[in-house]
Amino acid sequence: MGSDSRWRCVLVLWTLLGSTEAGWISGVCNNETASPNQPPHPDLPAQFEAFVQCNMVDLNLTYLVHEYFDYPSNMGRLTQMGNGAKGDLYYDYGNNELLNFDRINGGCMVTNITSDDNRFLFGVKTKGSENHIFSAAGALHFEQGTERYLGTDVVRGIRVEKWHSCQYMPVLDATVNVTWYFSDKSAWDTAIGKRSVPVRAVVVGKINDGNNVRSFNHIYDFFHFRDAINPMDLQLQSGDYCQNRVKQVPFPKLPKVFSITGEKITFSDESVKTVEEHYDQDNKLNVYRYQSPDNAGTLQGVLDVTEINDFNSGIAYIINTATGVCQMKNITDGSFKFSYVSGSSGSVRQQTPTEFFLLNGTISYSYGGVKTHRGINCDTWIGGSVNPDNGHIIRQEWCFATTDYQNWELPSLGLDTSYQIPILFTQWEEQDDSQPTSQFNGFSFDLDRPLISKLDVSACFHGAQRINVRFNVDGGYKSAVTYNIENFKAALRSAVSLFLGVSQLQIADIEVYTGGQNITVTFDLLDTPPTAQDINSPTVFNSLNNALSLLTSPSTANNFEISVVNGVTVTSMRPLNNTGRLFFSNGTCLGCDLLNAPITGSAISSSQSSGYSGGALGGLAFAMVVVGGAFGTVGGYFLFGRRGPQSGIVTFQEMMKQ
Repeated sequence: MGSDSRWRCVLVLWTLLGSTEAGWISGVCNNETASPNQPPHPDLPAQFEAFVQCNMVDLNLTYLVHEYFDYPSNMGRLTQMGNGAKGDLYYDYGNNELLNFDRINGGCMVTNITSDDNRFLFGVKTKGSENHIFSAAGALHFEQGTERYLGTDVVRGIRVEKWHSCQYMPVLDATVNVTWYFSDKSAWDTAIGKRSVPVRAVVVGKINDGNNVRSFNHIYDFFHFRDAINPMDLQLQSGDYCQNRVKQVPFPKLPKVFSITGEKITFSDESVKTVEEHYDQDNKLNVYRYQSPDNAGTLQGVLDVTEINDFNSGIAYIINTATGVCQMKNITDGSFKFSYVSGSSGSVRQQTPTEFFLLNGTISYSYGGVKTHRGINCDTWIGGSVNPDNGHIIRQEWCFATTDYQNWELPSLGLDTSYQIPILFTQWEEQDDSQPTSQFNGFSFDLDRPLISKLDVSACFHGAQRINVRFNVDGGYKSAVTYNIENFKAALRSAVSLFLGVSQLQIADIEVYTGGQNITVTFDLLDTPPTAQDINSPTVFNSLNNALSLLTSPSTANNFEISVVNGVTVTSMRPLNNTGRLFFSNGTCLGCDLLNAPITGSAISSSQSSGYSGGALGGLAFAMVVVGGAFGTVGGYFLFGRRGPQSGIVTFQEMMKQ
């Protein structure tokens, strides 16, 4: 792009260098010096914003330039419109980076300021290895020391002071007469206080274009001059993407466990969809909650479908919580095609946190500065990847709240507060289109694992084998359990999973009752899921029968322990001796009245022990709901009730003697 015709309006004005080199074109003006008694130059601000109307009289053309100048930040910007063109130049002197955008045809070029012809528009001072933008007077080329004061005048009805200079511009090989007009601060208030601001500059001269010498006449009128700028105006516009940028800021650190609720807007069909997403790399789980297609576009805006992608087994559980219908599919047949990474053999694996945010290694991205979304200041990163269908660049922009914003819940939960909060993701599928294809607004970002209730896949095991487990924990632990009941359920699920060698998804329908003297815990233990076809090495978990053997083995049961983390406090607890109960079911809801009956503090009889003794599951006594032989010899027993001669409370050892 370089110094093309889009910038010739400002190039003449901003390249006045006041050089006395050989090459002056005769018949224009004589090099002159300032008068010793003339007033000082106008005091120009360190920051300013202005519109400049550039009238190229000799060409019958008018251009409009919007200029931003920021000396403290060492940055500048020029936007020019006219003659069917619109360009945008961003100057970052601290990184020696110039971005040149074509706003009509698209595209961007990245160059070094010190070597680009457009460096003369603002000027560049080099000191050692550092570059800096000229001062305001230097950027306007009004500090050559040769300007002569010509008294006062009136321009556009404004009282002004007039200055003149004769200059040679070696960049253009031109000799010019320059007349500057600044507001007279002693006689005119420009709405920003009593200070002089540029009103007009007239540049008349001759230029040698290599073939001949021709005359030109340019008039520059300054409007809306302000002695401050909005820092956001120096940031790139949303969707601005330049390859090979000099300035690189690392992408935010991403957590291994998080959840976020999003509002996805698709502009082509004018649709808005809400999805709740949970990512857990530690347990290889992705969870999504969304509105079923049957209810889309209706007033039934409930997130009534839960999809759990289990990368341990390769299974996607798709559960309609409104109807109770569940499907188990290969993850590749699920609803979220972007939730996994395909291998060369067709197998899948869970994305890394970076890949979850659609940064799959094929996208080149760079820092896009700070923008404001929903009133929140956001660091932005803009990236691009090639669409294999048409070769166009698909642009993607990520916005994370700046580090001075925090999720207020994280410190109170003892969670890491160094993560930036994702606010917005935007995608453009047409490389030159300013209208995005889709947007994803992020809300409720959290670092907690999914709620236990959202990981319940028991609806997928109707007709399958299951065990209901109940036991008591000493009531002295109530404060640790009730401090955060979800923490306790998560700790229980983790402890049972490790103890029995089962998947955490095999542990379902966890309930905790604290109304009695002790704490009663109940959960269902499900059988293993089917084997997926699109995962190379699924994790092998214990079957229900193997888990049952571990539950009833005194040598291993004594090791069962639940460790609950509340903030920085860790509390370890074990079930009370002789309080464990198992209820068998084949998944067809035989005995559902027992499985789902409310439990009070006395619903499960317990042999109280003093203190917090172990013994864990070693003293389990087992009761059974008839299962039609599902577990061989134990299938012929009934749980009749809690009283009477046939109470159904039979120990495992007694069962084996029958």
